[in-house]
Amino acid sequence: MKILQLVHCYPPAIGGTEIFIKNLSENLVKKYNDEVTVLTTNGYNCDCFYDSKIKTIKLLKEKTNNINIFRFKTNIFLYKIIKKINTFIPKKTFLKNWLNYFEKGPISIKMFFKSINFCDYDIIMCSSFPLLQMLYGFLAAKLNDIPIVFRGHFHIHDKTFDNPIFYSLINNSNKYFCATEAEKTFLINKNINENKLKTIPCGIDYKNYKNKNSKKFKQKYKIPEKDKVVLFVGQKILYKGIKTLIKSMFEIWDKKTDVTLLICGSSYSNYIK
Repeated sequence: MKILQLVHCYPPAIGGTEIFIKNLSENLVKKYNDEVTVLTTNGYNCDCFYDSKIKTIKLLKEKTNNINIFRFKTNIFLYKIIKKINTFIPKKTFLKNWLNYFEKGPISIKMFFKSINFCDYDIIMCSSFPLLQMLYGFLAAKLNDIPIVFRGHFHIHDKTFDNPIFYSLINNSNKYFCATEAEKTFLINKNINENKLKTIPCGIDYKNYKNKNSKKFKQKYKIPEKDKVVLFVGQKILYKGIKTLIKSMFEIWDKKTDVTLLICGSSYSNYIK
């Protein structure tokens, strides 16, 4: 099977969706002998969609672990124009919804036209909302009569995701993979056709974590050896729910003191503030 993946960033970019799509693509090639092509930006993270001073990945075309990867620069000038226009548009209007979507980026004309030209693929898969490559993949699929599958990773408490355009795209897709039952319930409550939805959680390959030395780990981070560890790994940013985790830990500490919370990941400056 020939599979076209569209994703906002791809390793060496670091992020949950980025790693998920990498692992998925490589396993599809390894286990099923599928042919996988990835269209993505040249960003290490989403900041490059909005700021030309951000460092980007130089290699725009490569083949890694039998995955064909095409990276595209983003059109920051267009982003700035759209952002400026959007300031004058009234809230809760059709045009506002579209401008909000385009403002999230990545705006890449070359990426859009490249996706349309991939007309001989068996399926297109896009990840994730609220970013614009979802629209590129959707249009490419419809213009070329190819099935389209979304994995949206909806952050159900983030209002950025609450855009009628997203719900329309999902209802007009062939399938939407939910990461959790909570995501599925949220989308059903937004009048998404339940037959479009299937819950497939993000898995963990336990083989990667076998025989790890927990004693050394605790020594490195000065954690008492007898303590249980609650580990958060991810970007330290508001919508990841770290505040909720910290609040819940106080309830645990009221009952058990031999528990350590360890938070690991990159920090966004606005979150630290």
